[in-house]
Amino acid sequence: MDRKVLAKKLVTIASAMVEVEERGAKQAAKSPEAVLREVREAQSIVASISGVKLKTAASPRVTLKALPNMTPQMTQQALATVTSARQQAKTLRTQYEGILSQLKDLDDQEKKGLKLLRDAATQVKQKERYLIEAEDAILEFTAYEKAQRPGIEQMLADPETSKFGDKAGDFFGRVGARLGKKIQETVGEIYRETEEDLTHMSDAVTAFKVVAKTASVKTATIKKAGVTDVVISIKEWMTGKVDGIVKRMLNFGGDIKRWVKGFVERTKVVEKNTGDLVKALDDAKASIDSALA
Repeated sequence: MDRKVLAKKLVTIASAMVEVEERGAKQAAKSPEAVLREVREAQSIVASISGVKLKTAASPRVTLKALPNMTPQMTQQALATVTSARQQAKTLRTQYEGILSQLKDLDDQEKKGLKLLRDAATQVKQKERYLIEAEDAILEFTAYEKAQRPGIEQMLADPETSKFGDKAGDFFGRVGARLGKKIQETVGEIYRETEEDLTHMSDAVTAFKVVAKTASVKTATIKKAGVTDVVISIKEWMTGKVDGIVKRMLNFGGDIKRWVKGFVERTKVVEKNTGDLVKALDDAKASIDSALA
């Protein structure tokens, strides 16, 4: 075994031992199976060092890249999906806020509408926070699973080290299958709801560019350019009115309050699914901790 790899393994084991000590008396005594498994893992490390021989050969080991029923690609894809959604949300929200800041010479009713439009940006920003929370949870679980993998490998290779015996593989298979399904479900919902926000916001950016770009242009010039009706429709939509022009521009049939309410409701869905994702990952870690105790 490469000396650097071996050093990393020894540091990981030492870190785990320090963590156990810091937990103090609250930490339950390790089971005989857990003690045997750690001895077997120590044997495997020593046996891997060139020139060192053991009287008792280390037990055979299996090599895992992830929990059974969970491929590394699944976790990586989930992380990439969440990261992409967050980056897109931040980019488009920044563009949207920039356009809103260019809307000038609004009357009092239009200013109220502008506040509602800014509320939509606040909702997207909140989704970004939940997306960061989801990213962190997935990354933390990935690191945790990797740290626990030597123990899982030993259990699967040597039934004597597990209270589950030959059923250890079934246990980890169920944990992996349950978690994999939950990750796909929650990340899928998080992405879809965020994408819906961005679709509506993108249409709004297009519409409000027309208003912003003509804000300082004379009425006669706007009329001659043929965009007067569009500007009027969009500004009236900000006051709660709806007509055919604004429906086509925004690809939305409701008024401004209903438009913003959609952002609020989608934030609730993202919040719930982020919570469900974090809980699923925490539950999986608890199950693995219990199995390895």
